[in-house]
Parts: sequence; structure tokens; C-alpha cells
Amino acid sequence: VVQPYDYGFATDMIEPELFDAYAEWLADTGWKQQAPTEAMKTLPHQVWRKDGTEFLIEIQGLDDDERSVVWVSFEPAR
Repeated sequence: VVQPYDYGFATDMIEPELFDAYAEWLADTGWKQQAPTEAMKTLPHQVWRKDGTEFLIEIQGLDDDERSVVWVSFEPAR
């Protein structure tokens, strides 16, 4: 994992499954999903905010085993 990301992992979940799983857990714990603000094409991602913290989930692509490579970061909300 490279800056500005805090950690990464690989999963057999595909994009909608991954985002749905995170969305359910995050919403249940008080996080609010933010609407995308960029007008250009980006990697699949979601941004969530809670108590002045921003949580980014971004799918980087697939690894050699065809698993989704996911990087996440926590930082102060902008």
C-alpha cells in the first residue's frame, strides 16, 4: 500500500458486493456516505464521513488471482 492509503487487502467479492457489505456496516455504525464530487473518470470508490473523519474505500483492480484489490484510508474530513 502506498500513501495516502492506510491499508489494503484482496477479496473474492466483486465491486457491488464489496460496496454493499461496507455500506450496510458503515451506515449501521453512524457513517454517512458522501456523493462523488469529481467530474472525471476515477477508480471505483466510496467516501464516508463520521465525527470529522473521512473513510475512503477504493478498488484498484484485480490481482493475479482475479481478486479485487482494495485500498482504504482514514483522514480528517475536508
